[in-house]
Amino acid sequence: MNKKLVTCFISYSRRESSIFVEELISSLPEITFWVDKSIIPGTTWKIELVDAIRNNDVFLYIASDSSMKSIYCELELLNAISNSKPVIPVIGECVDIGQHEILQSIQGVVLENDQEKDFAKIKKAILDVVKIRVDSTISKLIIFEDAKFKNTIILNGSRVSIGRNPQYAPCSSLIKVGNKYTSKHHLDIIKISNRWILENKSLNGTYVNHKLCEAKVLINNDVIHISKNIYLKYQEESISDILIDYDSTVSNHPSDE
Repeated sequence: MNKKLVTCFISYSRRESSIFVEELISSLPEITFWVDKSIIPGTTWKIELVDAIRNNDVFLYIASDSSMKSIYCELELLNAISNSKPVIPVIGECVDIGQHEILQSIQGVVLENDQEKDFAKIKKAILDVVKIRVDSTISKLIIFEDAKFKNTIILNGSRVSIGRNPQYAPCSSLIKVGNKYTSKHHLDIIKISNRWILENKSLNGTYVNHKLCEAKVLINNDVIHISKNIYLKYQEESISDILIDYDSTVSNHPSDE
């Protein structure tokens, strides 16, 4: 059972917060965290950062003297806001965010120098802001290459662009996948009235269940072929099947009230 339903981008200063971030990630295995160490060698790191912010559910900002002076952390924060991502500042006891125009206006998690309690508060803040509901479903794409599993992507937002180098579009998440047989911008998947609809963008066409399609309302287990050896499997799953057990993971910790 996959319990890593929530994904979270962490913006932080390595100089002051590396150990804290490593311990946070290891303490909350049910949440998928993205940090700058996740950047693949050989890729353009600025593009990778923007894509990661777009594709994660929550933006966690570890406030420190160094991070608030860092132009990179500031750019990450501005990117998160421009992409309408929920921002959660994590504020140490001795950190003053009063002079930071953006952070001072956002409700954050104030640390109390009690790691177990602090991590529980951060976890609760992340889960609360995502507002997961048991009676809803999530949609995802499972990527296969040469008949082998490669990755799983949770569909978020209102539009997902897919291809070797998909074009940026308003309110769009980007999935870079494919080879020389895949178009740069191969297809879009658009959410309309709680349904995901495929729109072909490739001159070579897009095949769904081995049939050429220009547009299609996706249903559970549809298979989307984007090259000879790469395909995406669309699946819908009830959150009640994979929901993180709030009671067992949070209620055993001291209350933060």
